[in-house]
Amino acid sequence: MPSQYILASQITPLHTRRAVRVHLVRTYEVPELRGGITSKSKECLFHDEEGTYIHATIPKEDVFKYRSLLIEGKVYSVKNFLVVTNYYTYKTSHHKYIIKFNYKTSVKENTQDKHLKCTIWDDHVAAMVPFFNSIQEEPLIVLIQMCRAKVVNAGCNKKLKSDDKGLLFCEKCKRKWQKGVVRYKVVVRVADAHSDAPFLMWDRECSELLGMPAAELIGNYNEEKDEVPTELETMIGKAMVFKVNIKKENKHIYGSAFTVMRVLRDDSIVTAYCSSLAPDQERDLISKMIEECSDDDSDMEASQGDEVNSPNTACKEIQQEGDNQFSPLTKRCLLDQFSSTHNLKKGKLDSIKKEKIN
Repeated sequence: MPSQYILASQITPLHTRRAVRVHLVRTYEVPELRGGITSKSKECLFHDEEGTYIHATIPKEDVFKYRSLLIEGKVYSVKNFLVVTNYYTYKTSHHKYIIKFNYKTSVKENTQDKHLKCTIWDDHVAAMVPFFNSIQEEPLIVLIQMCRAKVVNAGCNKKLKSDDKGLLFCEKCKRKWQKGVVRYKVVVRVADAHSDAPFLMWDRECSELLGMPAAELIGNYNEEKDEVPTELETMIGKAMVFKVNIKKENKHIYGSAFTVMRVLRDDSIVTAYCSSLAPDQERDLISKMIEECSDDDSDMEASQGDEVNSPNTACKEIQQEGDNQFSPLTKRCLLDQFSSTHNLKKGKLDSIKKEKIN
């Protein structure tokens, strides 16, 4: 039985049910009018494993179907196509025939040649260097555990906006969508023993804390009602350790939220670094802060002109207390706790090497 795939040099008008495995070199759309936005056709230039080039054309009615599928540099398997004489005046190949797509044409990306990109850190780098310098010809099999997978090239993550026709439009990739992906964007008020600040948590952190994706949460509520879901309120009063990103606007714009990079809720970590946030407190910190503010106002009214401390002086005292609590060694320990390879490291805290932190 002959193979399903044939070479580009073997293509003839009789091959209507055979397939080719080709590499997309160039693709472009031909507008109906000069400067117009409507496409007349989509043209593609392929070549096979022997280096034979062949042109392919996609008619107007199927351009939208293959617009996001065909990407230059990738390998595709094309099946159920028509083969016609190369009648173009300006030819991109010397092949006698061209491929013409129709409604039966099937195009699938060849995943056999895909590469998986992996970023390794710390001690794992030293373990991988000998294999890069090795001259062995046999394939190297690597077993990866405890890693974090990330989806790439699956579309952008920008916020979609509605147009006049009710469709969702992305200003970055200039594409329209009938339905988008619901993600978390939650601003919370976080307080410690000295002060409070707004924190911005995105999809990953909220999904880990709540145990459900945003799409599942929004399905339990009516979109027309402006209410805070009960699941989000369960985070109130919980002690956590946050790793945040401090931007320029956080230093100059009062009230701007700090972006949360990661959240730790391990009881031993919270107890070690946030002993004042123990769960056996009778009242949460925000309530105590409100009561302390009320007491301060009462004391100021009762003083009747007595000298009071400057707010700047009070802020400096709080800052000094915070600086004393978090020594350089404590900050180094927190960085290790947030590190993805913390559990793989060996050694004690007293043997930590000095290093420069930007």
